[in-house]
Amino acid sequence: MSAITSASNVSGSDFVSGDKIGFSGLTADDFMKMLIAQLKNQDPSEPVTNADLMNQLSMMRNLTASDELSTTLKTLSSNQVLADASSFIGKEIVGRTPGGTSVEGLVTKAFTESGETFLQVGAQSLKFADVQSVNSA
Repeated sequence: MSAITSASNVSGSDFVSGDKIGFSGLTADDFMKMLIAQLKNQDPSEPVTNADLMNQLSMMRNLTASDELSTTLKTLSSNQVLADASSFIGKEIVGRTPGGTSVEGLVTKAFTESGETFLQVGAQSLKFADVQSVNSA
C-alpha cells in the first residue's frame, strides 16, 4: 500500500523526457552499476562465466561508441548548417520570422542559439530555415 501512496506524491519535476526512457536513457555508468550489481548478486553455484562477462563488456563498449558517434554526427551536422548560414553574410535576404513578420535586408552575422541557427538582419534575428530568397549584395 505504501507504494501506491508514494506514487501519488510524485511531482511534475520527477518525470523524465521520452528520450531518457528505456535503453536510450542508459549511460555507460548505469551499465557498469548494473554489471557490478549482477556480479554481487550472482548465484555462487552458477557464477557468470568469463565469456558472458566479456560479452557484456563488449556490449557496453559498443553502446558507448554508438553514443559518441551519434554526438559527433550531431555536432558535424550543426557545424555544416552554421557554415552554410555564414555564407549568407554580406548578402541580401528575404524571410519570415516565426511570428510571420517579413524580414528583408543585409545579413551581418550568423550564429547558433539553443541548437538553432540564426541570421542577423539589422536588429532582427531570423531562423536560417526561414530564409525565402537570397540575392548577392
